[in-house]
Order: sequence, then structure tokens, then C-alpha cells
Amino acid sequence: MAQKNIDSEIPSALLHRLPRYYRALRQLIAGDILRVRSTELARLLGTGASQIRQDLHYFGEFGQKGYGYNVKDLYSRMGELLGVNRNYSVAIWGENGSGIMLAGFPVLKQRGVCVRFVADSVAAPRDFAYPVIREEELAERCASNGIDIVVFCVGRDRLEERLRILEELRPAGVWNLTEHAFSLSGVTVHELCPADDFMALCCDIYQKQKSEVSAVEAALEPKKRND
Repeated sequence: MAQKNIDSEIPSALLHRLPRYYRALRQLIAGDILRVRSTELARLLGTGASQIRQDLHYFGEFGQKGYGYNVKDLYSRMGELLGVNRNYSVAIWGENGSGIMLAGFPVLKQRGVCVRFVADSVAAPRDFAYPVIREEELAERCASNGIDIVVFCVGRDRLEERLRILEELRPAGVWNLTEHAFSLSGVTVHELCPADDFMALCCDIYQKQKSEVSAVEAALEPKKRND
């Protein structure tokens, strides 16, 4: 199987599609499906087959024409590209129980990372899987554990002060789960705001309902004129 150099520069748009590929391939493996055509994969992902072929060709030849793609080979390759086997060290920084709650998030157990500790303002249950520390201990613990990623899920209180602390910690990356966008020099920051996604869903529903109402009104207009 011919493969391109894994260190080749990957377009940003394609990088952001890789997790969806990985999830779809995992579902196929769970269903004992070992070969998949581009049309079938496109249906799973809700995209076009030509986009699938273009993306997969970027990384090398994973399939044979008329025979489909080898699902396990693709899954392994995508996992390598996503870094799921690199065992990144993760610290979770929350408050009022948000950090403790996030520690149980499946993605932090199944995607090649290792949660080292949780910083939170409340005590954890007795059977909690990770050490829980105070915010004041962050710098020492991050240094001693070689933290690569900080999951940042604090409230708005003392946000500027906390961002200064976060920048001093110098992790390779931050997963920002707050409602505040920010950047840190030399640190990769990815944002996830569920509130924004929920509002976008409400907007989509409203626009669809508005369109349906307009269609009904347009259909009734000729009848009104005749009356």
C-alpha cells in the first residue's frame, strides 16, 4: 500500500474533517465491515463521494477501484495522523465541579490521552479516578507531570488572571470550553462553546419554520385573490 509521508503538510480544512472520518471508521469496524466504498463512506459522513476520494488520496492509496477501501488500514492511518497513540498528558482546570464532571468525558479516555489530575474548587467523590488539586498547585503539578494539554473550563470570575497563569504554564495546547475566546502566544487553542452550537440549532429550526410558513402563505395567496 503506497503512503505519502505522514509529515506532509495537511490542509487545515482536511485536518478538521479527520475526527469525523475516524468516528465513522470506528462505527464500521464495530459492525464488522472491513471494506467500504467511497459512496458508502460519503453517506455516513453526509458529504460527496468525490470529496472522500480526494481526501483519502492525499494520504496515499488506501483502496482499489471497484473493491473499496480497507477500513482497518484507514482507521489505523487516521489514528496515527490524529495522534491518538501519542499519550498526551492532560490537566483539567475547572471550578464548582466542572472539572470533575469533564474528567468522565469518554473522549478523554479513548483518544490517546492521559489525564494526570484535575484542578477544581470542590471535592471529588471517593471513587474518583484522578487526583484533585487546588488551583494554587497548578504550576507545580503541570511542571512535574509534563502537561501537554490543559482543558480549560472555568467561569468568568478572575478570567484575566487565570489566562495569565495559563500562559505561564506553557502547555502545547488548550481546549477552551469557556464562553470567552482568547489566544495565547505559542500555544494552540481550540474552542468549543456548546451554548453557541445550541443557539445555532435554534436559529436553523426558526429559519426552517419561517420558510415553511412562507410556502404555505404563498400557496394560499391565489385562493385569497380569487375569493
